[in-house]
Amino acid sequence: MTGLKCFAILLAWFALVPPMAHAQVEKNYGDDPNAPIDERYERASQHHKDGRLDEAFKIYDVILSERPADVPVIITYANMLWKIGELDAAEQRFRQALSLSPNHIKAHQWLGQLLLHRGQRTAAKAVFEGMHKLKFMREDVIHSANLNLGKIALMEEEWRKVRKIFRRLRADGNKADRKSSERGLARMKDMMAAFSWARADGKHIHVHFAPGVQKLKDKAARTAYVKGLDSWIESAVATLGMKMPEPWHLYVFGDDIECGLVTGRESAHNWDYSWWLTHTAEASRYDPRHTLAVQLVARVGGSRPMSRSMVEGFCAWLAGVPKDGHAAARALMKADALPSIVALHESQRALPQYEAGMSFVQYLLDTYGIEKFLTMWIRLNVTVSSARFKIGVTRSVKWQAAYDELFQRAFGADLSSVESAWRSMLSRG
Repeated sequence: MTGLKCFAILLAWFALVPPMAHAQVEKNYGDDPNAPIDERYERASQHHKDGRLDEAFKIYDVILSERPADVPVIITYANMLWKIGELDAAEQRFRQALSLSPNHIKAHQWLGQLLLHRGQRTAAKAVFEGMHKLKFMREDVIHSANLNLGKIALMEEEWRKVRKIFRRLRADGNKADRKSSERGLARMKDMMAAFSWARADGKHIHVHFAPGVQKLKDKAARTAYVKGLDSWIESAVATLGMKMPEPWHLYVFGDDIECGLVTGRESAHNWDYSWWLTHTAEASRYDPRHTLAVQLVARVGGSRPMSRSMVEGFCAWLAGVPKDGHAAARALMKADALPSIVALHESQRALPQYEAGMSFVQYLLDTYGIEKFLTMWIRLNVTVSSARFKIGVTRSVKWQAAYDELFQRAFGADLSSVESAWRSMLSRG
């Protein structure tokens, strides 16, 4: 058969194949263009969007039993495991994908992100540096890898590397890269300003003491302070059942004013989890263990939960302060000022998140135990961010319905029943 005849036959074959079939094959089987179109992918994807991950897992399990080397499905499966806090299993799946397809860019990218999320900086750094050696690396992927390498360099106080990475990203990256680079350079400036402060390095935490700190002036007091935090971190990590993260930095100020002068923040107590940087103040009502707990509780699941009252409450419980977590909520109830749980979530900055959240979470943990509470906790973001509980295209959430599903799964009761029992406990004193 001549070359011309082969070409004519090939053209005729393409004419008979619907154009969308090629797109669907590529969409469904990114690494296998010869695979048949499978409508199960669409159903699994819809379950995923709706937050019904158990249903999506069932479909993907069947597909993987038939096609165990389907790398795109393995990566999707790993991401879903990450979202529900199955972090060891997620890491194993990402590594499985790389064993099957060593140059798969997304598998490298997600594995590095997961390791950084868990505080495994050394391993994450190796992954992101290795991405520069991959074939067919797109510019945006190189920028993403470099952004994470910049974060790691910041945590390791490698100032020249930080400056070089973020300045290059600021010049060459997209709008999001430029914004992140500006944040990175600003954080470097704050950290370098603290370089002359008194410092104490523990096993799990590097603590920097601002000049305004009054109670920790001598070296012995600072050493004891860090030793106590090290011990608490080990206990908290064991309670949460997570891997020990590599050491990170805590900056201790005298008060919020001093913190604001150095960092521009309104409060030393913050939720800046993605950079692994933590601040506290001697005069803050938040114990330093509470502030450190914000970093830890965000790592148990896929990300920091989208509920300030739940985060503040869980951190207070994990820190063990105050001893009576219900006192403030009881006072609010007596003054007829204790908001409902739904109201707390609808106004996450305006209402007493700490006081109400601390009491409600302590009640949940005392009543149901840490295992059941974590069952709810690790699925909180997946549930409330799913399409089923979003109101239109806004960020608003159907909190009542979302918590009904979460609580039924974890505690066997809906939100109204649990909240009613909590309020009855408070009223009894």
